[in-house]
Amino acid sequence: MGFGQSIKTVYSKYATFSGRASRSEFWWFILFSFLVNLVFSVLNTIAHTAGIVDPETTTPALFILALFNLGTFIPLLALYARRLHDTGRSAALLLLLLLAGIGSLILLILCALAGQPGPNQYGDDPLGRAGSGYPAQSVPYGGSPYGGQ
Repeated sequence: MGFGQSIKTVYSKYATFSGRASRSEFWWFILFSFLVNLVFSVLNTIAHTAGIVDPETTTPALFILALFNLGTFIPLLALYARRLHDTGRSAALLLLLLLAGIGSLILLILCALAGQPGPNQYGDDPLGRAGSGYPAQSVPYGGSPYGGQ
């Protein structure tokens, strides 16, 4: 999934906490969110440094950034939930966000892990891979596991 498709998918699943999200969907949207925050933060800093606005007032850039972050909060939580589902984990781990700093870091690490191949309890594999993710049984069905007849 590419950059634009990721953004479209996340916003089309605005409050969908069920299902799964691929790593590419997750990381492209995280990059998008980071870049938007970076651009508006830089614009805010330039406006204050250049004396365009009074340092004690809020710039339009900061106001727009606040609106963006408010509008992205629910989709981002839903994306985290779907990404955790892809790794076979419960979305209850979102409670780690309540632990300032370390909780976010742990959650990012969990979201960086590869998803389970094939369907899992949360839905089909977003990459379309088949299989359970477990190795094939080495003993034929109905056969003796110890090599006997």
